[in-house]
Amino acid sequence: MNTKYLKDLQNRAEAGDPSKQAELGKMYYKGEGVPRHYETATDWFLKAAEQNFVEAEFYLGKMYFEDKVVQDKNSEEIKQRKAKHWLKQSADIHGFADAQLYLGKKLEENGDHVGAYKWYSLATAQGSEDARVNLDVLEKCMSRKDVTEAQKDAASWHWRDEHAVS
Repeated sequence: MNTKYLKDLQNRAEAGDPSKQAELGKMYYKGEGVPRHYETATDWFLKAAEQNFVEAEFYLGKMYFEDKVVQDKNSEEIKQRKAKHWLKQSADIHGFADAQLYLGKKLEENGDHVGAYKWYSLATAQGSEDARVNLDVLEKCMSRKDVTEAQKDAASWHWRDEHAVS
């Protein structure tokens, strides 16, 4: 990684730019251009998420679900509440397709096919090919009644943020 670029990114993130904070968070989360360091990733994601930066909300929720927020010594129950909070912000309030896909996967893993269908449908509507594939597979495992219920649930959902992104 270009050290000049990294230094500039760090300076802009420290100056409060949420997009640069989230970018640094992703780099530390994935170990791209810098050593993987979950604590540093969490710190940057939190700074950006507190400014309503959608992608940072998603990654922060994901890290809580994956138990990678190492500095949080709260109970698992509290960590799960934090995960749900940040993912709900990203998926439900802001309509972020990656968060919708992730929520769909988590709900499907927990046996909530109706809930998973809803989130896969919403992400598919924004062009997520992965969500479309998951939706097609899931629909084959569901009863017609459950599919109808899930379709109604997805159809009644609307973005709550006029600046929603996908």
